[in-house]
Amino acid sequence: MNIFNRWGEKKFDILAVVLIVVFVFACFWKLGNCGLADWDEAIYAEISRNVLHGHFFTLFWNGANWFQKPPMAFWLQAGAFKLFGVSEFSARFVSATSGVILAWITYIFSRKLFNQKIAIIALLLFVSDTFLLFYSRFGTTDVLVACLATAALYFFWLSEERKTWLYPFFLLIGLAVMTKGPAGLSPLLIIIIYLIITRQFLSYFKNIHAWIGILLMLVVMLPWHIYMLEKFGLGFWQQYYSYQIVLRSKVAIEGHTGPWYFYLQSISRYLPIVIFLPLFFLVPKETVKKYQNPIIFIALWLIVQFITIQSVATKIEWYILPVHLPLVITLAVIIFSIISRSKICVLPTVFLLLLTALIPLYRTTRWRENKIYQTNKICLATYQSLASNQNRIYYLDGYSLPTTIFYLQPKMAYYYETGDYKKIPIGMKALIKDQKPLPIGSSVVSDAGCKVVEQIN
Repeated sequence: MNIFNRWGEKKFDILAVVLIVVFVFACFWKLGNCGLADWDEAIYAEISRNVLHGHFFTLFWNGANWFQKPPMAFWLQAGAFKLFGVSEFSARFVSATSGVILAWITYIFSRKLFNQKIAIIALLLFVSDTFLLFYSRFGTTDVLVACLATAALYFFWLSEERKTWLYPFFLLIGLAVMTKGPAGLSPLLIIIIYLIITRQFLSYFKNIHAWIGILLMLVVMLPWHIYMLEKFGLGFWQQYYSYQIVLRSKVAIEGHTGPWYFYLQSISRYLPIVIFLPLFFLVPKETVKKYQNPIIFIALWLIVQFITIQSVATKIEWYILPVHLPLVITLAVIIFSIISRSKICVLPTVFLLLLTALIPLYRTTRWRENKIYQTNKICLATYQSLASNQNRIYYLDGYSLPTTIFYLQPKMAYYYETGDYKKIPIGMKALIKDQKPLPIGSSVVSDAGCKVVEQIN
C-alpha cells in the first residue's frame, strides 16, 4: 500500500516541522564564524551600521551617499545589529531568518495549490537545495526579497477565496520594492499574465479591495522614492535606475558575463534533480485537469521569472534564486505523480528524499566555511594587525576594499581604491597605483588574495 495514502495530515505536518528544524539548524549553525565576503556582503553590513549612526533615509558607504538599493533590508539589518551587536552573525541574521520563513511558505503554499503530499515533497527539495541554503547564510537582499515575493503570491492565491487577502498581497509587493527596487514588482507581472490567461483580469480589478491594495502598495513604496528624487534629483535616478536597472539589463557590467546556458548550469549544479523536469509531460491527465489553474500558475511563475532573469545581460549566479521556488514545487508535482502511480512500496523513495535533506548540514560545515571564506579569515587577521598602526595610510586593492572598511573603521582615516592594477616586476613587493609604482620603501601585505599596501610615512 502506498505510504502517502496511509499517512494522515498530522504526520505530514510533524514531518514538515522536523524538516524546518533541520533547515533552521543548517542556516544558523556557525553563521557568524566566517568573515564577511567582498563585495556585497561587506558593503551591506557597513551601510547597515551607518543606518545606526543616523543615515536612515539616505544610505551611506565609503564616505559617500549610496543610491543602488532602497533601504528596507538595511533597516532590518541595522535592527539585528541593535539587538545582537555588530557582527558577522548579525549581518546574516535577516537573510537566514528569511530563508527559514521562505521554507515554511513554500510548504503551506504548495499545500494550498495542490495537496499536502506534494507540499512535503516540495519542502524536502527546498531543504536539500544547497543554493537556497548558501544564500540564506549570505548577508544580502536576495533571500529577503524572494521571501516577500513568494509570500505575496501566496496571499494572491488566497484572494481567490476572499478578496481582502489582496491587502497583504499588495503590501508585500510594496515591501519587496523597498528591498530591491523595481525587481520587487515581479509578482505583479506574474499575476497580471495569470489573470489574463484565466480571464479573471477585469473581475479582479473591478473589485474595490484591489484598488485599496494598490493604494496601500503605493503608500509603502512611493514616499522614499519621492524624497530621494526631490533631494538628489538626477544623480539618484542615474545610479538607482539608469545604472542598476537599464544598463545592467543591456550590458554585462562589472565583468559579470556568461554563456546563454549560465543559469541552466547553475541550477543543475545545485539542484541536480532538475533533470526530471521534462517528465512533467508524463503527469497524468486527470492530475492536470484536477489542478489546472495551479499548474498554469506555477508554470507562469517559473517561465516568467526565468525569461526575465535570462534576458538580463549581466549574469550573476544569485539572480536565478527566485526561479528555484517554483522549480521545487514543479518537481514535487512530477515526483508525486511518479510515486502515486507506483505499485510497489515507496518507503525507500521517501527515505532517500529524507536523506537529501541532510546534505545541507554537511555542505554548510565543510564546503562553505572551509573554502569560500578561508580568504576572508586571512584578510581579517591582516586587517586587525594593521589596525594598531594608526599613523599609516593604506592603499587598498579594490577587491578587498569593502571588508577593510567594515573591519577597520573608524581606525583608518583614509581609503583608496586602486581599481585596475597589476603587479610590477618580481622582487619589488608593491602594486601599481595610478600606473606608477609606489615609492621605494613601501611594503605589501598579500596573502590568499588579500592585498593591502602599506605606505610608510
